[in-house]
Amino acid sequence: MNEVDDRAVEKEAVQNEASERTRRERNRIYSYSTLRVPCNMVTTRDYFEQEYASRRKRYKPEKDVSFQKARSATGISIWRYLKSRFSKEEKAKIDAEIKSSREQMQKDVEAGNRYEWERCERFNQELERKIDSRKEALTKGDSREIELYFDYVIQSDDYSVDNEVAYNLDYRIGFNEVTKRLVIDYRLPSCNEISDIKEWKVDKFLNVIPKSMPKKEYLKLYEQIIMDITIRVISLVFGSDDMDVISEIVFNGSCVYDDMDSPVVILSVLVKRKAIDLPRIRKMDFDSKATMSRFSEIRYLGDIKSDAPPTALLDAPPLKLITPIESNLSIV
Repeated sequence: MNEVDDRAVEKEAVQNEASERTRRERNRIYSYSTLRVPCNMVTTRDYFEQEYASRRKRYKPEKDVSFQKARSATGISIWRYLKSRFSKEEKAKIDAEIKSSREQMQKDVEAGNRYEWERCERFNQELERKIDSRKEALTKGDSREIELYFDYVIQSDDYSVDNEVAYNLDYRIGFNEVTKRLVIDYRLPSCNEISDIKEWKVDKFLNVIPKSMPKKEYLKLYEQIIMDITIRVISLVFGSDDMDVISEIVFNGSCVYDDMDSPVVILSVLVKRKAIDLPRIRKMDFDSKATMSRFSEIRYLGDIKSDAPPTALLDAPPLKLITPIESNLSIV
């Protein structure tokens, strides 16, 4: 193979690599369009059944006493037992001794099994009573039970932002029994976590190089992502509230930027239950930003009614400070 052929083979290989990388980028970008739709709503029945299943005691009876175990307990060696086969009288004596021992041991096992079964039954009945009490408390609006339930709801929402790795959920929730308001402080992906690469090309030196989106295109994409995640979490919570314990939600979306320990709030919204149309969210023409512009209150880096996203979204961190409507965090 000559030098020209070698270069042709190398060129084909890097072009294939560039094509494969471009395919993955397109899949990633397409996956963003599904972010606003939570996969599964949760019900209080799911939650309490899982609570019971994870904590209940399971009765595991001890096995019946085997012949060999009874023989061993009598102190009769295997050699003595085998030897007894040559003496009818000796064998009958040994068999009777093993039988007596086995029957007594079996009684002990059965007594122990009854005790263990009754213990498990008592524990599980008490557990059922406690769970029924917790169900009642949740229905009546107990803040602790409501927070535990919606923590389970949000934690159950397993999704990926980059179409590869599960998103690392970081949030705090709090419930106000008087206003029936659930406050959610939720970490959104920062602009540093969302790649702006659109495709991959091969240069004249046969290097595979990335091609980035135009800034306006990327800005639009990034805003769509944070708006869709916001709608996702809000619709998940309202959709899982089958007891109607929540009347409104405050959602604070924040980002953590490089060299910063504290989250920076980039949007804060107050939304009533009636403002969320769950079936509508699944439609292709649904617009998260347009929907959020009709919420009761919204604080954002830019004009929520404008089609153009604020360039401040790409500042890391933004210079404009957003004061949350209400928050569970002492540092915002």
